[in-house]
Amino acid sequence: NRFKVPKTYEEVLRFFRALYGPGKYARRPIADTPTVKAVHIENPEAKPGQWEGLNVYELRNETRIFVLVRPAPVKPK
Repeated sequence: NRFKVPKTYEEVLRFFRALYGPGKYARRPIADTPTVKAVHIENPEAKPGQWEGLNVYELRNETRIFVLVRPAPVKPK
């Protein structure tokens, strides 16, 4: 669920800001250091099997996206 993208961190954030507006999809910083920049984007309407969040981060001049998928509910036995 981790993807390397050929864009800069700022370009990826602009893309997601246009696609998933901050009014509906909350964002929060998860890292901001000299070596790592990262933000989490939350999907408020995630259903099982869909993405519930995206972590966009830059490390060593590479931008990556980690997709968090909402698990299906466990069926009782």
